[in-house]
Amino acid sequence: RERIWTRVPLASLFFAGSFLFVPDKLAAGAEGDDAALMEPRYDALNIAQIFLSLLTVAFTMALAYRTFPRTAHGAAIVAGYLSALYPPLASSPAQRALSEPLSIALVFAAILVLTYWPPTGTWQRKVGIAVLVGVLLGVGALARSVAVAFVPFACVWFFWVHWAQRRASVTTEANKPPAHTLSSVLGRPITSAVLSGLACLLAIAPWTYYNYLQYHSFLLLETANTTAYWHYHNFERENEDAILKQYSD
Repeated sequence: RERIWTRVPLASLFFAGSFLFVPDKLAAGAEGDDAALMEPRYDALNIAQIFLSLLTVAFTMALAYRTFPRTAHGAAIVAGYLSALYPPLASSPAQRALSEPLSIALVFAAILVLTYWPPTGTWQRKVGIAVLVGVLLGVGALARSVAVAFVPFACVWFFWVHWAQRRASVTTEANKPPAHTLSSVLGRPITSAVLSGLACLLAIAPWTYYNYLQYHSFLLLETANTTAYWHYHNFERENEDAILKQYSD
C-alpha cells in the first residue's frame, strides 16, 4: 500500500518464465530481487535475453529488406551487422537483467507488421494489421511503457502510406468521389489509426484494472519513469517520500 515505485509486469514474467527451465533449490528460498541473481537461473535469463536480441536483429534485417527492395539482400546484411553491434543488443543482455530486450523486440515486431499495411488492400487486411500493431505495442508497453509512444507514429504511417498511394495513382482514380459504404469506411486510414490505438489500450487494460484494485486510483501503466525522472533531477535534495505522502491519490 505504501509503494510509490511501480513497474509494468511483462519483463518480470519473462524473467520468471526463463527461471522455470532451470530449477534451483537455493533460488526458491531467496527473497525479492535476490532470487533473480541465483545461479543457474541468472544464466538462463541471459540466454533468453540473448535470444530476444538475436530476434531483434532478424526484425531489423527484415525491415531493411523491405525498405530497400532494389538492394534488399545487401541492405539486410548491413542492417544485421549494425544492429548486432548495437550495445544494448550486443552486450547488455549478457550482463544484467533488463526489460529493454523484450520491449525492443516487441516494438520492432510491431514496426515490421506495420509495413504490411496495404493502402489499396481489402479492409479486412487493413483492420487486421492495424489491430495487430496496436496489440504488439500494448504488450510492448507492458514490458517498457515507452512503447506507447510508437502508437502516434503508427497512426502517421497509415495516413502517410495512404497519401503516397493516392499521389502515385492515376488522376482520374484519385479524383473519384469516395464511396460511403461500410467497407470503404473500415478501409480508411483514420479507421486503422483509431483501431490501433484502441487495441493498444485494450492490451494494457488488464494491468490498468489491476493497478486500480491495488492503489484505488487510475494508473495506466507505472510510476517508475516519472519517479526516476524526479529522483535523478532532484538537485535540491527534497524528501520525495514525504512530499508524496501529503497527497491521498
